[in-house]
Amino acid sequence: MLNELKQYKLFQRLIAVPYALIFVAFLLPLASVSCMDKVVAQPNAYSLSMGVNLTKALDAQTIRTLDEIQKNGNESMKIPMRTEPMPVLFILFAGVFAAALFAFLTPVGTLAMGVADLLVLWVFLDRLPAMFEAQQLPFTVKPATGAYCASMLLIIGIAMSLAAIIRYHKLKRSEEHT
Repeated sequence: MLNELKQYKLFQRLIAVPYALIFVAFLLPLASVSCMDKVVAQPNAYSLSMGVNLTKALDAQTIRTLDEIQKNGNESMKIPMRTEPMPVLFILFAGVFAAALFAFLTPVGTLAMGVADLLVLWVFLDRLPAMFEAQQLPFTVKPATGAYCASMLLIIGIAMSLAAIIRYHKLKRSEEHT
């Protein structure tokens, strides 16, 4: 019984691994930014949270095209060359960190934080195109590799939390029968 409890505690701590890997996944492109069906930028979660400098993120041809549009257009065609910071991502970062910490305390907390983080990520990704439109940026925005990778790691963390909860209850039940 003591050996089984040690194995359970080890498994419970291993739940933190997928959540730690999410911080690496956030280095991958979170969104794919397109202009006229051509991908022009793929910012990661960290750069989106601080605001993206479009002169550095976009390729030279796209910048030239945007400059031409602005020169030939009127003042309403003024395109900002920096996106606004998106502090909602800091909430996501804090949630992922909290989920990793809860893995050392309780799988129920990790489960709750994992589900919340998954919801925050996809609500953010759903609202991202509207955020670009509100900033008057003429781009199409879709989820990219980092979003899918972070989602899969969150789902793995959620599944591991559920497995730990089930295993804990089985250990309790077998302890009662002995």
